[in-house]
Amino acid sequence: MISFLNETQLRHLLARIGQEYEIYTTTQRNGHFVFDKLSDHKDILIPTPKADLTFKKIIWPDGLEFGEEEEKKICFFGLTPCDAVALHLFIKTNKHNLPWLKREDLLIISSECKPDKDCFCSFFDNDFQVFDLHLQKEPEGFLAFSESAIGKKILGDIGAKSQKTSKKLRKPDDGKRLKPVAKKTLSEKIERRQSFENFWQGIAKNCFSCGACSTVCPLCFCIGQEFENAPSGECKRCQRWDSCFADNFSKIQHGFDLRPDTSDRLYNWYHHKFVRNFSDNKDFLCTGCGRCINACPAYLNQTRILQSILKIDEQDEIKI
Repeated sequence: MISFLNETQLRHLLARIGQEYEIYTTTQRNGHFVFDKLSDHKDILIPTPKADLTFKKIIWPDGLEFGEEEEKKICFFGLTPCDAVALHLFIKTNKHNLPWLKREDLLIISSECKPDKDCFCSFFDNDFQVFDLHLQKEPEGFLAFSESAIGKKILGDIGAKSQKTSKKLRKPDDGKRLKPVAKKTLSEKIERRQSFENFWQGIAKNCFSCGACSTVCPLCFCIGQEFENAPSGECKRCQRWDSCFADNFSKIQHGFDLRPDTSDRLYNWYHHKFVRNFSDNKDFLCTGCGRCINACPAYLNQTRILQSILKIDEQDEIKI
């Protein structure tokens, strides 16, 4: 279903959604683009710039007690297409870890984005149509594409009608024109660490193991746990966001470290995203948003690394 919305209907759409959901959107605060609660329809930015941080802490806040349920319905309004895919994969991958997080309690409204120099979503050739609604800016207003029953219902509630149009949903264009990755080939090459040990050691020499990439990535979800004790004897077991790059993340009893070196932690990050999850779910835990490139103080470039992995063989020593 495709509908046309003018500015007035867009405000009606926001009002209708606000009756049922807490609305978060990308907005500008102190020179940065962040996800924040919508306070004014004028804050809506379409095409949408990429937020510096992702949706993770909104749907899975620090300090949440294990077993505690978050009883609220959230609308992400104006997600970039790659973030809409990331949210879809986040829910799919964590459906057993987050029993309160149900897809029907989230309204995903994506929009056209403003790709920056770090974006590489074309590398994965994702199906971006995982939204409930998608808004596309046109000279005369907005085209609203609906992909779900709730999306169609909401459009119907504000009186938006289906229209015939020759215009189609414009896919994201990061400008790189990268050939879509052969996922199975990439996964198999990353899995063969011993064949390419020099390659991984070379990258690790430049990595600070700071975890900035995992902090900004929408599909990194390493957590730790804390215990909050009360004088009454009660104890809460709460989760907190963590990083597999952290010094103590992989330590167990007697100080034994399962991943003691930077190369071990770096390789584990790639292995989880491109091997383990691909084996389990046929998905990569990466949608090419490029936040890791922007956040890395060592200027490691994910796009070049992944391209190099595809080219490498046992005799190659490719420099990044």
